[in-house]
Amino acid sequence: GGFGGIANTACTESGFPSLSKVFGDTNKPVQLFGKGSSAVAAGAADEDGDDEAPESAPAETKPLIALQEEAAATGEEDEECIFTTEGALYEFLTEEGKAPSWKERGRGEMRLNLSKTGGARMIMRAKGNFRLILNAAMWKGQTFTKMEGGKGLSFPCKNAVAGPDAKVTLFALKMRVSATHVVQQVEEFLTATKKALDTLSGVSEKGDTGPDDE
Repeated sequence: GGFGGIANTACTESGFPSLSKVFGDTNKPVQLFGKGSSAVAAGAADEDGDDEAPESAPAETKPLIALQEEAAATGEEDEECIFTTEGALYEFLTEEGKAPSWKERGRGEMRLNLSKTGGARMIMRAKGNFRLILNAAMWKGQTFTKMEGGKGLSFPCKNAVAGPDAKVTLFALKMRVSATHVVQQVEEFLTATKKALDTLSGVSEKGDTGPDDE
């Protein structure tokens, strides 16, 4: 009697109770929660049916706060850009133990800016993320030379991006414009550099500027 009787009548050869003895016919779905077996079967039929009406789409929600795009500050807001072009910037490196070579520093937009305080500088930023590639003050006597092939210009400058220990090295800007416009772009860049050098005031050689320089 009691639990002992169930154990004796429902055990299989392995010693565990037979599922058919405990739950009934194992081929029938076992109801664990809710309504009877007929409801289970009906639910299964609904899952396989194609006549069920689709759920209505949720109503469109609108954000509570309207976000506005803001222009990123670059520090050039009070400067006049007198020339701009796109290109690739290279630096000529002479490292000890290595052969001198040109190393690409990045590609983006080159701008030649004049400040209200009488200074001039070259600024180059990568497209999209505005990463600063070149930030170099100009000085009287600075030279700009056409590259071989006429597709760009080379010039010495001190790139402030390199940090406080930056030194004057040779850079080259290779224009990224069509072949039919590259010569014109180079000439316009040369004209802009001459204009900038003519307007410089209070700038010593090698790009060292006064306290008003950024």
